[in-house]
Amino acid sequence: MDPGPFVAELITIIGYVMIFVGVYKIFQIGSDLGEIKELLKSGQRGLGGPSGPPPPDPADAYAENLLRAVNQEHVGTRTERD
Repeated sequence: MDPGPFVAELITIIGYVMIFVGVYKIFQIGSDLGEIKELLKSGQRGLGGPSGPPPPDPADAYAENLLRAVNQEHVGTRTERD
């Protein structure tokens, strides 16, 4: 029982599977690029999304209010110590 032919057949099968997976990935990448191309074309026509600046983020307003409160608290404790 020489394992040589079995190993050679196994390597050949693995090689065929890798070639098949590579070709499949190439077609998948091609279809993804086609979709991206269509999205870019629709975006250039003005159908892609809303125009103008993005709406303000509520987290920014919260952060500003929190910073103001901390600063007022800091100023208040500083004057109390003096």
